[in-house]
Amino acid sequence: MELSKGKIKGLIDKIIEERSGGNPLLEHLTRAKMCMKGIFPDKYTEETYDDQVIIDKLIDLAKELKIKVYASEVMTLKSLYNKKENTVMSTKTSSGNDIKTIFTTKSDVSEAVQDLKKQLQGFEFTMMIFFASSCFNPDELAKKMEESFSPACVFGGTTAGEIINGKSLRNSIVAMAFNSTIVDDVNVQIVENIRENGDVSKAFQAFEDHFEEPASDMDFQKYLGLVLIDGLSQSEEKILDRIGDKTNVLFVGGSVADDLKGHKTYVFSKGRAYSNAALLALFKPQVGFAVLKTQSFDVLNKTLTATKVNEERREVIEFNGKPAVLAYAEALGVPPSEVTKYFNTNPFGLVSDGEVFVRNPAFLLGDSITLYCKISEGTVLHLLHGRDIVSDTKKAFEEKRKQMKNISAIIDFHCCFRFLNLEQKNAQDEYGKIFGDIPNIGFATIGEAYVGHLNQTSVIVLFE
Repeated sequence: MELSKGKIKGLIDKIIEERSGGNPLLEHLTRAKMCMKGIFPDKYTEETYDDQVIIDKLIDLAKELKIKVYASEVMTLKSLYNKKENTVMSTKTSSGNDIKTIFTTKSDVSEAVQDLKKQLQGFEFTMMIFFASSCFNPDELAKKMEESFSPACVFGGTTAGEIINGKSLRNSIVAMAFNSTIVDDVNVQIVENIRENGDVSKAFQAFEDHFEEPASDMDFQKYLGLVLIDGLSQSEEKILDRIGDKTNVLFVGGSVADDLKGHKTYVFSKGRAYSNAALLALFKPQVGFAVLKTQSFDVLNKTLTATKVNEERREVIEFNGKPAVLAYAEALGVPPSEVTKYFNTNPFGLVSDGEVFVRNPAFLLGDSITLYCKISEGTVLHLLHGRDIVSDTKKAFEEKRKQMKNISAIIDFHCCFRFLNLEQKNAQDEYGKIFGDIPNIGFATIGEAYVGHLNQTSVIVLFE
């Protein structure tokens, strides 16, 4: 029996076409999403022999994306997206009076919240996002923040370090408040028990009810999603994958932390603290916005293919058919006993359309390598080499700044490895100066969210 060819390529092309509606950014993000699922578009041509396992994966993906599949063709139920070329919503810009950033280093919860409240006297706002050290009692903090700042929508999470207006802090609370000129409407949902389940369907039904629009129809240039996920749950891939199946709205954010104690992390909403949970916030900014993803690595001409993995444990057992530790050591040109020294300076990168998605080794398990991100079998990873974080971020920020009319506020979801690297080099202030006097907050994450789950990255939201 002669094997068929080209069906996989046809399915991939049709899914990308229907999902992106011809928009280059959405096409790029759809390709990246496929890579996160272990399907690599560039691997397949019209002459590639078909693999039923991959075909089944693509059919399942098409169903998740509400695209009907007929034999070797993929057809959409309706046109989901109009063609758009601009990556930043074209609308008004804010003034300096529309956003307030505040912080406190007081150790008592009541005193800390009162300090924040005092700083916001006379400022009316509709949404507040806050990041807090795990040194504060989570239940008391959640309750006090809600009592003090309601009826505004108040939400946040715990950290591995806090950022406020270019300064790196610890044992503090930082917050950013937006008035109705910036955020007129926002809806926050909590997905509980994410280790055991993590179904986002109810959250998205609530979004659709609130905004009176199907999630699949929401314009990614008018809506923005923020996501905070329990960083100890190892559920980031699952949650972000399911979010991406529901909508083209970009959800960005980070994995909440507990000052690297590895005990318990929390997200906060409506006066409650939640662990083993993900917080999803969806809103329609009234000003332009953009997202900058930056990681400070060169892509080396050395690749490692994950030939044997345990996805649930985020464990790579073999690279290139060899024990993972041995293959990694050979790529580095060092003895296997020394590979842990290179985990942070030479992690792995999944490369899609030239964009790097960093996967960081965590620890060794015999001859296997456990990573902070899940890896699918067959994934081709590039070896990376670290660059200077400050100069690299400055260049990326200035390039993005040229594309925007104005930048009035910044939220920085900043990997704890980057945070610690800057701290060790005493370069936190230099990093903070990149953003000048633009109001900004952020936190040191233990994983970043952009299409999928990332490491050693800063995902930065910019408001015009």
